[in-house]
Amino acid sequence: MSTLNLELPRDSVQLLGANDAERQKVIRVELALALYASGKLPPGHAADLAGMGRWAFADIVKARGITTPYTLEMIQEDMANGRRN
Repeated sequence: MSTLNLELPRDSVQLLGANDAERQKVIRVELALALYASGKLPPGHAADLAGMGRWAFADIVKARGITTPYTLEMIQEDMANGRRN
């Protein structure tokens, strides 16, 4: 696992949740959704980044109306990484 530190405006971050754990979860999910929607992450990696299972992530994608092509390369990468959740 890698660590990435971001500097974000305090006022904006405080609006995302009551405590650091809630804020971190919101940021991870929103980042994962944005990267998935832009085609930069396949679904398995996006779900991992969001800290949730593949089907839970798919439910959020569907609820948000996010569509992105699931390319052959994405399928092969998910299969190679054993993404089954």
